[in-house]
Amino acid sequence: MNLLATATTILLVLLTPQAVLAQMAAGQSRQTIRSAGVERSYLLHVPAGYDGDAIPQVLNYHGAGGVPENQLATSGFDVLADREGFAVAFPAAGGMGLDAQLGYSSAGDVVRVG
Repeated sequence: MNLLATATTILLVLLTPQAVLAQMAAGQSRQTIRSAGVERSYLLHVPAGYDGDAIPQVLNYHGAGGVPENQLATSGFDVLADREGFAVAFPAAGGMGLDAQLGYSSAGDVVRVG
């Protein structure tokens, strides 16, 4: 397992705690989280038929120049999440995109969301 996969696994637990997820209705909502001193937003899709039990969560990052709304609309992960019973978060990148790919090191997207 590489570092990004490990960070993503940790983030799945931190992004939307089960206690918070259990109170949400099925569908999309905008959520925020504070990480590395920065307020970050993400779209959260809770699957149809969600009953409050613990379910897996998946991250779906948009590409450089993208936004969560377009990633939600084009990825098909909302449909897949409904079919397979998992929640999916579409994080908004800060600044110029996923800083890890661009070589930035100061509180980049991976640090902020992890």
